[in-house]
Order: sequence, then C-alpha cells, then structure tokens
Amino acid sequence: MQYSDHNNDMGVENNRAIKNNKVVPTVLDSHYNITTSANEPNSDEISDINITQSASNYKPNYLKYVTFTVKLNNNGPNTASNINVSYLLNHNYLKWISDDGKGSYNYITGIWSVQTLTNNTNIILHVTAQIIKSNINITNTAFYKSGSTTDPNTLNNIAVTQLSVPSSADICIYHTASNYNPKYLHHICIIIQVRNKGPNNAQNLVINSGLNPNLLKYISCYGNGHYNYKTGIWTISTLKSGSVNTIHIYVKVMAFKTVINNIVSYQPNTYDSSLKNNKAGISLTVPSLTISTLAASLSIGTKSKYEEAAKIFNWVRDYVDYSFYYGTRYGASGTLKLLKGNCVDLSRLIVSLARASGLSARYKYGTCYFYKSQEWISHVWTNIYVNGKWYAADASNNINNFGVIKNWNISNFILNGVYNTLPF
Repeated sequence: MQYSDHNNDMGVENNRAIKNNKVVPTVLDSHYNITTSANEPNSDEISDINITQSASNYKPNYLKYVTFTVKLNNNGPNTASNINVSYLLNHNYLKWISDDGKGSYNYITGIWSVQTLTNNTNIILHVTAQIIKSNINITNTAFYKSGSTTDPNTLNNIAVTQLSVPSSADICIYHTASNYNPKYLHHICIIIQVRNKGPNNAQNLVINSGLNPNLLKYISCYGNGHYNYKTGIWTISTLKSGSVNTIHIYVKVMAFKTVINNIVSYQPNTYDSSLKNNKAGISLTVPSLTISTLAASLSIGTKSKYEEAAKIFNWVRDYVDYSFYYGTRYGASGTLKLLKGNCVDLSRLIVSLARASGLSARYKYGTCYFYKSQEWISHVWTNIYVNGKWYAADASNNINNFGVIKNWNISNFILNGVYNTLPF
C-alpha cells in the first residue's frame, strides 16, 4: 500500500511529525533556539498535557529572589507517565537557589521528570532563583519534551514568562576630614567621596553633605559635580559603574567645647541593592577655649592690629552674656568658661584677650548715667591701644561698637580711676 505525500489531507496538523504512521508532537526548545520532536510514545493512548508558568515578581530588582511556578496538567483522557519537561534557567541571568522537589528536577540540565500523572490531575514545581544581571529582559520557557502517551494538542505544551529587571547601582558614600580635633575658628577640609560599585551607571545623584552652617561655616570647595553651599546639596549628573567622584569642602569651625557629628547621606533614584552604605558620618571634637587659644583663633585672617582688637571686642560682646552682680566673681578665665559676667568680669576678659594678642589694654572705672535706667551707676569698661590711640571697648551692651559707647552718656560722667590692674 502506498501513501500520499499530502498528509494534511488526512487531517494531520503542520506542527506534528509523522513516525511509523503515528502523530508525534513537535515543540520549540527556546533556550537552544531549535525545534525538536517529542520522543515517540510507547502506546496509542492519548493525554493532553498542558503547561502553565508564572512568576512571583515580573519586575524584580537586581540580586532579589524570584519564585517561578510551573504547573503541569493532564487534561486526559488517559494517564500519562515518564513525562519530561524542559525548564532550563538561563544561568547568565538567573542563579538557581532551590526548588520544592515535586517530581524530579535537575537544575543543571533543566529537566523536570514526572513518573505518573493521572487523568484530570496536576503537579506543580516551584523554582526559586536569584537575579544576577540588571537592566535586562529575561525570558523563561517551559515545554513538554517527552512522555509515554500521544498529545493531541501541542499548542499548550509550552509556557513563557518574561521578567523586566531595572537598572541597579550600588552607591557607596565615604566621609573624612582633614582634622578631627579642630580648634575654634580654625579652617578644616571636609572630604566626601561617592563610589558606584555597579553594575549599571547612576544618573542624577543627590548627596546631602549634612553640614550645619552654625557649626561649620562654608568657605570654598572644589570637585566634580555641583555643590550648593546654601542647601548643602551636592549633585552629580552621571556616575559610571566603577567610577568615583570626590568633593573637598573647606569650612570654619564655629563652635567650641563640643562634639560635632556630621552625616552625609544619599537617597537613591536608581535601585540600590545595598542601602547600608548610602550614609557615612564623622565626629569632630572641638576643645574648650582658653585665653591663649581664643586669642590665637581670633587673630586668624586679621590684616591689622585694629582689626584684631575689634574682633576681640566683638567676640566678647556677641558671645558672652551680661549678668548683673556687684564686684567680681569669675575673673577672665571663669567668665570665658561660663560665657557670662558683669561689667567688671567682661572687662577682665577683654583686657586678658588683648594682652594675649600683644595689644596694650587698661581699665576705666567711673560713675555713669545710663540712658535706659536713667540712673547714675558705678561702671567699669576698657580701652585698647591701637595705632597710637586708645579705643573704648565696653561689652556690657550689644548696641556698643569698638570705639563707640551708646548705652551711657560719655560726655557727662565721673571718672574715678584708670588702672592697669583693677584694685577690686
């Protein structure tokens, strides 16, 4: 008996092969991109094998875990046995972590073997994998490879899932300083370094320097990107994978007898697999003031003796509070430590600072008419000698300036004495 070559006339579909007058399903092996025929079944029994697949997350991030669910259904009418399903993970993108062991799954070969699957039953395989590549689309394919029965419907023998993995950049922040024990009013350099450990480039980075202008006053900076000293924000348009950017920020220390804790932080706009390195901090220990260290600090940057004397007066006026009491209590050092004193102790501090800076200074004691209280009150103030002239320095009121007294009547007062050392 001869057979015609026109098999379609006999109702055989194009996606099936003919072997020994039997219909054998053909399927697409997507991993190797070839078309293969399923093994010839051992009997004339029919089982409609249906494969479905899903993922726990279709947009997973880099280094995260995804669980794939492959469901194998036997739509009958007969029991199927010796079933082999090809489910090979692409090991360039996915790292096998575990599977639930239903049936027999070999993650190296990608073959899932099921011994028996009765009519109208199903079996499920869970495979957990780690995403090991970012900024990529990943296709996972499961297909029915072989079995003991004939499958009349090959259209449901294959199932595909597609994952879309976004870009990822592991940004590390490093923070150092040129001096961790700076003195008051001294200049130090704050160094911030940002490194992209990849795997992808990072765009539009925003780093907060955390600098408090009341403690660390901005002077200048240099480095890549743009630094806004008013907001403390450092922006970088692009940081390539594996590259490093550094900025140096020069500041003046505006506090004393304190610890300054500074934290630099980065808020990712590209997925970052390790948030713990998005912050870095330092601690600066600023020592207490002494007469000599304060005098030295106040002289920094001055260009004349007059400017140095004015800075001494302004500092005492602005940073030491006036406190009313009679006589003297604290002296110069005690007033500096407590940052408060009456007219006598304020004057002692000014004279001590001036003399520590190499300037001549003296005390004046008188009975003065104060405008606010409208009273005549015993009072002490100072003079500092600069450029051949004595300049008045009265820090008892913030409206006074170096060389200018405004809170009492300087044209009508009783001068009781001028002293190099106060007798009281």
